[in-house]
Amino acid sequence: MINIHDIDWGNEGLWVVNSSFSCLCTIEPDYSFVPQWKPYFISELVPEDRCHLNGMTLKDGKPAYVTTFSKFDEAGMWRKNKQFDGTLMDVETNQILVDGLAMPHSPRWYQDHVYFCNSGHGLICTYHPETKETTTVAEVPGFTRGMDFYGPIMFVGLSKVREADVSKPAPLSNKYDETFSGIWLFNTKENVLSTDNKTKYIKEVGNIKFTGNVDQIYDVAVIPNSSFPELIEPTHPRIRNHFCHPEL
Repeated sequence: MINIHDIDWGNEGLWVVNSSFSCLCTIEPDYSFVPQWKPYFISELVPEDRCHLNGMTLKDGKPAYVTTFSKFDEAGMWRKNKQFDGTLMDVETNQILVDGLAMPHSPRWYQDHVYFCNSGHGLICTYHPETKETTTVAEVPGFTRGMDFYGPIMFVGLSKVREADVSKPAPLSNKYDETFSGIWLFNTKENVLSTDNKTKYIKEVGNIKFTGNVDQIYDVAVIPNSSFPELIEPTHPRIRNHFCHPEL
């Protein structure tokens, strides 16, 4: 009902990106949600998806950085804008760190950098809080969305460009004849030069392309020390025998 996007466990419980109300919130049993933070340019909490707040990453157990599609304070205006003006924001200071992004997603705090997807361009970028420098570290033939890490390996989700209810389509649609859905893997400790020998990127070490009817990936998560994790649907009979409780 609140159009949940990114979620993560923090010191105060489950944090949720509440895209409908343009805020970050926590989940408690007595309320639909408990609002905890909103971008400074959002004047009131109403279910109008004003700026399309979508991405969130935690640092030391607290929300640290978020992404938005726009700075609008009007209902659904981000869908009608003819210019891309997505942002990466600092939650603690409530300031915009980077703007002019095309449909950004998936900010992630890792090894003293903020990684994020400049999705509309098929880019993976980093922001360094100390130097305030933004760097493009990878460029791929798909809509980048979803990211996780295991040691030096970065996992990034790719989606095919789709027709959306927005005035301006993703630049990817003009950049590539074909876009892909899948998971791309990069070694963040190794660098390679771009095809024009002008840009230094992190090294792609492999990819998994989905060739069936899965063409949209929202997020990617690594489950350590597990070779065959099992996902059980809520309607599966075995769910009736799965319980979690403290000691008597």
